[in-house]
Amino acid sequence: QFGADGTRVGMLFSSPAGNDLLFDEALCEQGRNFSNKIWNAFRFLAMNMEEGQRYEPTHEIDSANLADRWMMTRLQKTIRGMEQDFEKYRINDALQKIYSLIWDDFCDWYIEMIKPQQSGSSIPADRLEVALGFLEQLMKLLHPYMPFISEEIWHRIRNRSDEEALIVSPWPVIDESQIDTPSEELFRSVQQMVSAVRNIQAEMGLSPRTAITLVIKPENDDLEEPLQSVDWVFRKLLNLEELTINSSAGKPAASASAVVEGNGIY
Repeated sequence: QFGADGTRVGMLFSSPAGNDLLFDEALCEQGRNFSNKIWNAFRFLAMNMEEGQRYEPTHEIDSANLADRWMMTRLQKTIRGMEQDFEKYRINDALQKIYSLIWDDFCDWYIEMIKPQQSGSSIPADRLEVALGFLEQLMKLLHPYMPFISEEIWHRIRNRSDEEALIVSPWPVIDESQIDTPSEELFRSVQQMVSAVRNIQAEMGLSPRTAITLVIKPENDDLEEPLQSVDWVFRKLLNLEELTINSSAGKPAASASAVVEGNGIY
């Protein structure tokens, strides 16, 4: 009904350290939904692979790309956190970390960031290879919990022999030099601003496809330049007719507004 991987995850979700919870099939359903989310993310990437072209997943990110720096930082911090949980036998806590990294960060945000701007176009090969490199690392972290789907995707990402199976591959090693906390914090601010805009659109009954004018008034001058340098992120995630990022900006007339960590959104 839920699949072997979904059932395993559901049982672990119902077994947090220090607590006794009644078994709930809804948690197995959550595990099945997680399997579907992972498979659909892989299918989307696979659909962007051009027939006859060879792709080499890479762990070398584009250091100029905020999305790459953020995702790499999240990956490295998750590796560190999971290892700490394993040392303390907090198996459920480690599962929660990889669940959030895959569902929230990779599927809901990172893949959105690498989608081509024009509908019907394919993801550029270099961006696709970085995404597949991230997916390989995610499957390694997921494998102790969901061995079947992770092994299947591992072999579909690229052709591998039995000796290269995921079950015998080395565990990811944390690379502290890849942790960029300022970029992580900047992207988190962008996430909150984008979410605030989407909430306003939903409250006002505006379709996400409706082009809007967005004014962002950073709380201080120190944040103005970093936000301006990643204005492409806002244009990628929102349908914008015009974008202004200025710490001296005023609220336009007849505009909806929100405040995110002291930053004005109009």
